[in-house]
Amino acid sequence: MAGLVDVPQLDKSADVPRGFEEQSYFSTDHLYLTGFLICCGHNFVSTSSNGSRISFEFSKTPALLGDVARYMSGALVPARQFSFEILRLKRTIHGG
Repeated sequence: MAGLVDVPQLDKSADVPRGFEEQSYFSTDHLYLTGFLICCGHNFVSTSSNGSRISFEFSKTPALLGDVARYMSGALVPARQFSFEILRLKRTIHGG
């Protein structure tokens, strides 16, 4: 069986930051993920900054986490809506 590689299974709990399950919000500084989530109907509830990085905080729901997983697996949203949301987010970040 040439070409097959045995990949060790990672403990899923090692991938999740400590305390993530207890948090009632999902936070990301990934602008394109944020734009995707807004296109899917999720609105961020607040922002926070860490130096020059801005994080967008969303209420953590099963639907939101499902859409994060969809984004990571290559889901699509309408390009025009996405570009509009990215522009709006950049204006939010830069105070415009």
